[in-house]
Amino acid sequence: MAAAQAPSFFGANGRIGNGKVRIHYPAGSTQDEHGHTTQSRTGHGAQGIGQQRRQPQGEHRPLCKHFLPQRTFLCHLPSILHSADTSAFLNGGPWLYCSLMQCSESGDLVLLGGTFDPIHYGHLRAVEEVRQALGIARILLIPAGHPPHRQSPWADARHRLEMTRHAVARHPHIAVSAVEIERPGPSYTVETLRALRSERPEAVLAMVIGMDAFLRFDTWHEWEEILDLTHLVVTGRPGWPAAELPEGLRQALYQRRCDRGAVLRAQPAGKILFHTVTALEISATQIRSLLARGRSPRFLLPDVVLDYIEAEGLYQSPSPLPKDQAPC
Repeated sequence: MAAAQAPSFFGANGRIGNGKVRIHYPAGSTQDEHGHTTQSRTGHGAQGIGQQRRQPQGEHRPLCKHFLPQRTFLCHLPSILHSADTSAFLNGGPWLYCSLMQCSESGDLVLLGGTFDPIHYGHLRAVEEVRQALGIARILLIPAGHPPHRQSPWADARHRLEMTRHAVARHPHIAVSAVEIERPGPSYTVETLRALRSERPEAVLAMVIGMDAFLRFDTWHEWEEILDLTHLVVTGRPGWPAAELPEGLRQALYQRRCDRGAVLRAQPAGKILFHTVTALEISATQIRSLLARGRSPRFLLPDVVLDYIEAEGLYQSPSPLPKDQAPC
């Protein structure tokens, strides 16, 4: 069966974005006539006895979920290689080791941050509709580590990162960043955007936020600089009270508002666009409440996320335990 084309994360000549792909193999590996690196093994398995298989580097743990410092991660190729047949990879590597920023460095990005406590279809559908409306190929989801504007998330950062990864594992145009979870201190959006912009000075960045968040956007840390680093795409209800906006935010909206995606795409940052998305009445609070009462939230969030929640025993009480009572 012929493999489908690789997704847009891949550039030409074996590169991801503008960053070189570094694929690590164990000692003794050889390359076949197609340039595939293989190593003999013995034992029983789906590929039989003495078959060849692609191997991950022995020093790396073979799970995508193990994020490394400095925004690096390990990624199993089936997670990003949109192939008609990935069975050859399921029992081995290669594993891809690269900078998360490099993995989408060649193009524009739609950004969505949040606690994702848990992530659900309301998040995913909204950001996907914005992506399609703007004609941007890639999405970057950024779970917050320590959100400064709200109470601590119910689930710890490790679980929220894992749920987000599970939710999009089958969608190669969506990446997940651990940058805010790995960074100590409050998860200020402006710091994340500075890091992105330093590596992508000419890329179009479009950050999606809801209407409620926009109405208090002037309370965000260094909010005016955020508008110089990214576009804002505001989703939500029509008929919002523009007259009730704080003066500074109202002036920013007057100067920066645009009504068409093409205008937004003409420059890397600085515009504010309002975009109506499908209204899905789903909230993380609702999902946590259902779970705490022993009811199922199925079809409000991806099945793989619900499976993870059930396996880890998350959201079994209506609110997070105080830190001194939290289980070790």
